[in-house]
Amino acid sequence: MTSTELTPQIVLIIEYEVAAENRPQFMKLMAESCIDTIADDGCERMELCQPVSGEDGSYVLTELWRDQSCIDRHRMKPGHSKVHEDIDALLSRKRVLKLNTFAVDGWTQAPPRLQNA
Repeated sequence: MTSTELTPQIVLIIEYEVAAENRPQFMKLMAESCIDTIADDGCERMELCQPVSGEDGSYVLTELWRDQSCIDRHRMKPGHSKVHEDIDALLSRKRVLKLNTFAVDGWTQAPPRLQNA
């Protein structure tokens, strides 16, 4: 029988829509923010993506955090709010999803056959 249970891990999915004239500055700020954030304790994954369909100006950021306390510490870093204000000023739309992850039979990120690969 398969077991599932919530883990303390949190996934953030942020959708951005950026006007053409703001994309170079958006990408610069996002790169700087991602490099800084991935170094934080508890940030286990961060990916900036663009839809395969090639939708101009649409971006998706995914973040995987060990738990809420790691996110809280990240948000308390000096300059955090300013970086987000600067990015938000470039957007025409933003949507944030905050999700809990499930462990299925004890694994969350990779099936057992890939964990020791």
